[in-house]
Amino acid sequence: MNRNVLVSVLSIGILALPGLASADWHTFWAQFEKDRQRNQAWPLPFNQADQHSVRSIFGSMVKKGWEQQTVFQAFHFDQNTHQLNALGEKKLRWILQNVPRDRAALFVQKGLPPSVTEARLEHLENAAHPDEWKKRGGTVERITGAVVVEFFDFGCKHSIVSLKVT
Repeated sequence: MNRNVLVSVLSIGILALPGLASADWHTFWAQFEKDRQRNQAWPLPFNQADQHSVRSIFGSMVKKGWEQQTVFQAFHFDQNTHQLNALGEKKLRWILQNVPRDRAALFVQKGLPPSVTEARLEHLENAAHPDEWKKRGGTVERITGAVVVEFFDFGCKHSIVSLKVT
C-alpha cells in the first residue's frame, strides 16, 4: 500500500510540473514565431541602411574628383613669370564655363618659395575675374585660413592652396 501511495503522489507531482513549465513553453514558441517572421522578411528591413552605407562614400569621392579637376599645378604656369601659360588659360576657361558654381574652387599647387605661390594666386585671381564672369555675377575670393589640401598623385605628395570662385 505504501508503494501505491508513493507512486500516486509521484504521478500527481509529475503531472503538475508541466503546468509550472508552461509559461516558459509559451515564451519559447512566441520567440520562435518572432524569429521565423524576421527570417522570412530578412533582406527588406536592412536594405535601406545597407544602401545608405554604400552610397555615403560617393559624396566625398565626387568632392575629391572636382578638386583634382580644378588644380592648377606647376606646369600650368610659366616658370619665369608665374603667369598662366596656354594650357593653364585653357583649363581656367574650361573651369569657368563648365564647372558647376558650387564646385568652382580653384586650387593652386604650392611653389617652393611662398612668393611663387603668392604670384600664382595673384595672377590666377586676376585671370579668373574677366568681365563676362562679372556679368554672370561671379566673384573671386581667397579662402581664408590658409586652406592647404594635400593629395598623392603617382606616389608624389602635392600641397595646394585654394581660391574660391563663385
